[in-house]
Amino acid sequence: MNKFCWNYSKNFDPPAPIIEVVFLTPDEKLSFPHIGTIPLLVDSGYDGYVLIPDKVFNWSLNLNLYLAPVKAYVEHPTGIKEPLKVSRGIVQIPKAKLKILTFLETYENCEETLAGRSFLNQYKILLNGPEEETCFLAR
Repeated sequence: MNKFCWNYSKNFDPPAPIIEVVFLTPDEKLSFPHIGTIPLLVDSGYDGYVLIPDKVFNWSLNLNLYLAPVKAYVEHPTGIKEPLKVSRGIVQIPKAKLKILTFLETYENCEETLAGRSFLNQYKILLNGPEEETCFLAR
């Protein structure tokens, strides 16, 4: 088993676990970001798959062309529920040379980029708090 690691993001207080990724459409014709990677927050408090900003979902990747016929909702900490747009999409982890077909989700005015339990529970991910390091284990 190979281990691919990233330092926690200092953009959060306290620092938070992330995985550096690229998002792609199911046909791999569009990607975001176009150069480099984007930090995907590891968030076991979110029960969905992969939540991305609505501007990335709607404009950068045009995932409205790939909407899944499901009714899904996100419940905010305030208790308010909002409908989710759900699409098939690919999460690429360049460091691990992996492309994972999964569900990409968003809601109106979403600005978050995070991996929820439905995505995380499929993989071995180590959180080393004292070292502030996230490691993804893959074959």
